[in-house]
Amino acid sequence: MSKNEKCELANISYVKGILSAMVRLLFLRINVTFKEKTDNFS
Repeated sequence: MSKNEKCELANISYVKGILSAMVRLLFLRINVTFKEKTDNFS
């Protein structure tokens, strides 16, 4: 593996980590708003 390939792999894993964290935050926010809505209905 060349130096550039290692850098690319590191960047990809870094981006994947950021994306998964953002998705997790999104799901948490959706769950919270959904719970608030269902609490208001009950």
